[in-house]
Amino acid sequence: MLKNLKSIFPFIINAIGKSNISYKLGFILVVSIIIPMIIFAALSLFISSQADFQAVSRGNQKAALHTAEQIEQYIVNSINILRSITENISGLHLNDGQKDIVLKNHVLQFQEFDEIILTNRGGKEIVTSEMGGEMQDRADDIAFKTASQNHVYFSDVSISDNFVPFMTVAVPLFLLGEFDGAIIGKINLIDMWRLVDSLTIEKRGYALVVSKTGLLVAHGEGVSKPRIIRKENFSFLQIVRDVLAG
Repeated sequence: MLKNLKSIFPFIINAIGKSNISYKLGFILVVSIIIPMIIFAALSLFISSQADFQAVSRGNQKAALHTAEQIEQYIVNSINILRSITENISGLHLNDGQKDIVLKNHVLQFQEFDEIILTNRGGKEIVTSEMGGEMQDRADDIAFKTASQNHVYFSDVSISDNFVPFMTVAVPLFLLGEFDGAIIGKINLIDMWRLVDSLTIEKRGYALVVSKTGLLVAHGEGVSKPRIIRKENFSFLQIVRDVLAG
């Protein structure tokens, strides 16, 4: 378009310098035709580029929302499994040995769980899926405190010492309508990594996941995965700030 403008200017300047009426009429005619065409072409390119950008943005937003829903469903399913355990334990009135078997079987059956712990109503661990695990007092643990108030607890997503993303979930346990303890599950989120890696965003795009504090927990670009291990915070990115702000 700039080349066309450059080729037009000499003609315009030359036409202005002519005194002959035919040149002036020709100049007016050319200007009246070409300038609207240039303006129309410029507007068309602008509108087209804006429409393409909006279409791509909508597609990326849909991909992000769909991925977020899948991750959410993964966590919801884990919570439902813990609730199922509480119902079985409460309904069957199992002893500690039987409860121990139930927890260990669930960890073997459901790969998303790294560990499941059962506490009594005072917060003391009574059963754990860990082989030979030492019982701890979780009375001051935020997970137990939240469950004791009849709420499901979700921790922030963190990176374990084994470089695996995980989060802790706690569900209250009731016996005859009374709070009787909590079931605390450590959920690994390796499937979230696989999900993010499988996303294709245009030709060279990628997806990433951050925690509510901006901590990077998943990245679809291979060369950027070490940034997860380094526990980098992405809250400096404008798009992350916008999302975290709702």
